[in-house]
Amino acid sequence: MGVHFEWFNEQQDIMLCRIQAPWTWAEYEVVGPLMAAEIRQKNYPVANVVDVSKMGAMPGGNPLGHLQQAGRTMPENIYASAIVGAPYGATIFMDILMRLQPQHKQKMFFVMTIDEALARIEQRKAGHKPKDAGSA
Repeated sequence: MGVHFEWFNEQQDIMLCRIQAPWTWAEYEVVGPLMAAEIRQKNYPVANVVDVSKMGAMPGGNPLGHLQQAGRTMPENIYASAIVGAPYGATIFMDILMRLQPQHKQKMFFVMTIDEALARIEQRKAGHKPKDAGSA
């Protein structure tokens, strides 16, 4: 299967999704909601790393439509979403998505390596405050 996910660490606070050639939008549409449901079950902030460095060519169809659907189903408890190794074409679609769904712009960022993603996630985590923080 070209699209799969797993917890990156024992704490289960970073989800790793890999998209590797060959893959299809049908796979993406099945795996995405499963991953979102697993993240949503956590009652604490979670980051996700989407490694597309080996995704190859995008399948035919409407990439923007699929990405919009993924954005609509993104769990509320995701505080950082790193896109690793995105080819230029993919960054164009993600940029459009962030313009269409600006609520995700502060959470998403592009990096070249997983190590860079983890470093940026740590920076975000340090600055992340739960929604109910300070309401005492």
